Amino acid sequence: MSSPVVEVRDLSKRLGATQALDQVSVRVEHGEIRALVGENGSGKSTLIKVLSGYYVPDSGSITVDGNVMDFPIQTRKVKRSRLSFVQQDLGLILSLTALENFELHEFAYQNSWCLNWRRRRARFQSQMELYGLDIDSKTPVNELSRTKQTLLAIARAVQNLGIEDLSADVRSGRSVAGMLVLDEVTTSLPHADTTHLFSLMRSVAGMGVGILFVSHDLTEVKEIAQSITVLRNGRVVGDQSILNIGESEISRMMLGGDVNTSTGELSPKMGAQDKGNFAVVDNLEGGALRRASFTVKAGEILGLTGLLGSGYEEVGPLLFGASKAKQGTLSISGEAFELRLMEPKKAMRIGIGLVPEDRKTSAGIDALSLEENLSIPVVSKFQRWSALSHKKLKKRAYDLMTQYQVRPLNPEIQFGSLSGGNQQKVVLAKWMALDPQLLLLQEPTQGVDIGARWEIFRIIKDSAKSKGMSIVVSSTDLQQLCDLCDRVLVFYRGEVIAHLEGSDISKHAIDVAMLQGGVKTS
Repeated sequence: MSSPVVEVRDLSKRLGATQALDQVSVRVEHGEIRALVGENGSGKSTLIKVLSGYYVPDSGSITVDGNVMDFPIQTRKVKRSRLSFVQQDLGLILSLTALENFELHEFAYQNSWCLNWRRRRARFQSQMELYGLDIDSKTPVNELSRTKQTLLAIARAVQNLGIEDLSADVRSGRSVAGMLVLDEVTTSLPHADTTHLFSLMRSVAGMGVGILFVSHDLTEVKEIAQSITVLRNGRVVGDQSILNIGESEISRMMLGGDVNTSTGELSPKMGAQDKGNFAVVDNLEGGALRRASFTVKAGEILGLTGLLGSGYEEVGPLLFGASKAKQGTLSISGEAFELRLMEPKKAMRIGIGLVPEDRKTSAGIDALSLEENLSIPVVSKFQRWSALSHKKLKKRAYDLMTQYQVRPLNPEIQFGSLSGGNQQKVVLAKWMALDPQLLLLQEPTQGVDIGARWEIFRIIKDSAKSKGMSIVVSSTDLQQLCDLCDRVLVFYRGEVIAHLEGSDISKHAIDVAMLQGGVKTS
């Protein structure tokens, strides 16, 4: 195959006052896995939206298998060219079943008045078995875990390339044209599922499909990609083989300079032994958790992790009352609270805050302005009789956005229009402004770029040090836990089975505890 599967030449696109793409050129060969990286706002999403036909470029060209695409790119043309996308929001309709989501593209292009549901269910189940997924065709997608939703979206995208039976097609040596675009699909996947996904990507690429892989995780990029394109401020600033470049050099290109990742300069780890207990969780049970007990010290950053389903990810919602606990107590400064009776309103009253994992559905409201999102927890304080003081609310929002370096600095724009990193800073600002004594963070840097990641680290560490805030970080990002936390608790089958502190905290030690079940040390 002499022509590349996709070639983008000198593509430009302006969105309002922002030059989102500035003469961008990218070439993806058949069978190549190319990484596309850059800070939030660098132009990655805009490029993908142009490729999918969502945006019409101002200038430039796109060639697929040697054929120049006409603008605007029609959806049918995208499908016929076998360009398949898994967007960051997965593109699933939560109220529909797994089968209905899997077949959405087929429904759109089929002219039949009658659908053979029995045949479709059989095909769906065989595809799920192929991907190692235990998903019933009738299950609504909103009842699936984020991991299963992600893998369902990827399985659908692979099928849309014309690959019905991946293993059989690989064995037969069948060649398939087209390109698969994966936009930040690994952010919610545990390590085991990411490894499975990478194996799938290699199999698909082995059939001649080009893959454009967008990720903020440079370790993943180095592991899976053969080549890399780096964007900064809408321009290509790097385009080369992955073998000839290290993670630090990629970071420098993305940010336009060296990254200071020394969180120790921001707030040195104090050591858990230097702090008194602030909160005590005793016999917490709910979801996958079984009589989990642990302490959180004053001004401490405590990390929680484990394999998906081990229960660590349920601690925050259970302590906050967003999920109902079966039993357990939370003692704060000596006062005990029954967790089966905990509710969010009560949790906030006693000084607990929760930043959920899913910004899009649980932490922010896309259609509301930044001022409105930041005002939700305190709106009653700015209300007199039936009138709101919008002037004061707007000034408060502006001050918070300035303090937490949210860009653009405009309280009137919608939350959904911001990049992932800026959305997360808005959510953090909303809760930090309440000065909680205990802040529960779930995957606080998921889907954010390197620059925003370290800004969020600074916010977390400064809050623990200067305000004495106790912070619990639940995360699958092991390097994040190593960089941030004074202590790390590893969960296994609903219980704390390992307690790492100080110099004992390392990715290797956490991995060993998770995969082998660990040894209780406290």
